[in-house]
This record gives sequence, C-alpha cells and structure tokens, in this order.
Amino acid sequence: MENAHVFIQGKREIKDGKTPVAFSGYRIHAGQFIYSRIDARNAAFDIVPECLEGAVVSKDFPVFDFDTNAIEPVYLLHSVLQNSFIEQIQSSSFGATNRQRIKEETMMNYSIELPPLSKQREYSQFVQLTIIIKKHYQQLMDSFDILVKSRFIEMFGSVDNPKVPFEQLGNIATYVNGYAFKPSDWGTKGLPIIRIQNLSGSGDSFNYYSGTYPPAIEINKGDIMISWSATLGVFVWDGPKALLNQHIFKVYFDKLEVNPTYFRVAVGPALERSASKVHGSTMTHLTKKTFDSIMVPLPSINQQNEFASFVHQVDKSKFVETVEPDHPAVFQNVHGFPSFGLIST
Repeated sequence: MENAHVFIQGKREIKDGKTPVAFSGYRIHAGQFIYSRIDARNAAFDIVPECLEGAVVSKDFPVFDFDTNAIEPVYLLHSVLQNSFIEQIQSSSFGATNRQRIKEETMMNYSIELPPLSKQREYSQFVQLTIIIKKHYQQLMDSFDILVKSRFIEMFGSVDNPKVPFEQLGNIATYVNGYAFKPSDWGTKGLPIIRIQNLSGSGDSFNYYSGTYPPAIEINKGDIMISWSATLGVFVWDGPKALLNQHIFKVYFDKLEVNPTYFRVAVGPALERSASKVHGSTMTHLTKKTFDSIMVPLPSINQQNEFASFVHQVDKSKFVETVEPDHPAVFQNVHGFPSFGLIST
C-alpha cells in the first residue's frame, strides 16, 4: 500500500454570519483506503465510496492507494476491523483522552494476515452476498414493525382519531432515577447493577454491588424502564432482580394496571418523537415535561393483553439476524497464512 494523499486548497460550507476561512486538506478518490487519526482506535476506517469522489477532508483523515492485485478492498477493510488489529492501535495511541491520534507512519507499521488473492476474493463474494441477505432481512424486520404499528392503530386509534380514551402520561405514571453507583462501589457479590450498556446493546456484562445496599431502586422481571437518553426508548426488564444505576428510570403506575409489552409499544415511539421535537438532537435527555406530555391510549387490561399476545407472536416469527461477515468466527476462515506489513506489496 502506498501513501498517496495530496495536500491542496479546498472549500468549506460557510453558514450565514460566518467569515470564510481558507481550508486546506486532502482530495480523496473512490476506492482509496481512509481512516481517522483520532478515532482509529474506535475502528474508524473505510474505503471511499463513489459518492465521495473528489471530496476534501482535513489532515486528520489520511488516504492511501493500495495494490488491488495484492489485496482485495473488502478484505483490507475487514482486516482492520478485527479486534486483533484494533488492539494494536489502542496499545500505541497517544495524546489526551478522546484525542489519541494515529499517524500514517504508525499505521503503516501494523500487520495483517495476507492470504492468497483467490481466498480474499471468495471472502469478498461472501460479504457481498451477506449484504444482500441483511438488506432483505432488514426489510422483513421493518415489515414486522409496520404490522405491529398497524395492529396498534386498528385496535386503539390515534390522538386525532381515538378508538379508546387517551390521557397524558404524567397523569397516570411517574418515574424515578436509579442510584448513582460509581465504579468504586462495584463488587463481586450482591445484586447486579443495570447500566445503560445493558439496555443499549453495547454490552451485556453486569457489575455488582456488595455490602449494605444504599437507597437504590430495585428492578424485577417485568418492570418498565426508560433510559436517560430518551431516543433509546422503553425497556421491559427480563432478567433477575437487580439495582438500577443512574440515568435509567423506573416507571410506576398508581391508578391503573398496565401490560409492560403494551406500554413499550404505546410509549416508546412517542417518547422518541417528543424528545427529538423538543431538543432536536440524537443525544436527547429525558425530561419530566417530555414524559408528562405524551398522549397514550388507555384501553382495558384485557385489550392490552390481547395486543401484547399479538406482539409476542410477531416476535416469534422474526428470524435470527445474519452473522456479521467481519465477525472473528467468520473472518478467521481465510487466515492461516504468514502475516505481512499493512502496506507490503
């Protein structure tokens, strides 16, 4: 692989009221390998797509030409997305927190496995097939979601065309924040602590709190939670008894009986829309005003249970998601060959 970036004068979008400032950067071309100096440790790599042909990036996004007779673009990209490669980067990052830059010289000294080109091409074909399958899979999942939403409106209507009474959420429910468990509080015994990572899909490991429990909020199977980041939605806990960490809220109902599955479908999308409308950001934080103002239908518990049964049947119809092609268990099938430098030709 050969370093082929070119330093030229480019242009930036200038918003109203701003003074134009000269901007120099790299002109990039489709098919080149590009990475972020700052976020390389977070797997910020890609192959420049056709739609970005001729775009200009700053010096913190170096680009490289490489010999396609020696390495397939898809194989190159998936090589640098492997945990083993990311660990190399993380061990040599430097700078302050969140500003750890990986310069080109360092990047070019890393190593990847380089099997024969025929094996790389087989893997690339597999990746393309996986992309097609995942696209159809996502379309199928979207159709299931539409089916649930359609059934919801069919049974309960909407705010503008209600079939059952609607009420503001603040009039029927309240929420409380979890206790602020710090890492220094974590132990190896006691109840598990539910953190944002356990809800967002970014991790499922638990920490535990040992000793005398503080005035923490307990959560049990079937309890309803909302994350501090409102766009993460509503969750129904399906695990063992646990303690609730800060930035996760437990929802209480004092005036009526509520089916958790029904509530998740009824309130989740509305909460996301309200938070986005009020704050205009994907990093929205739940506020009492947002929570209280959401309008929700109030069907009988029998109707809620009927709808929840329908949702469970739809969930059972969903397929298991396809394996990611860069998953180590898949990717390692093309390994078993000598390791060469990243830019060896």
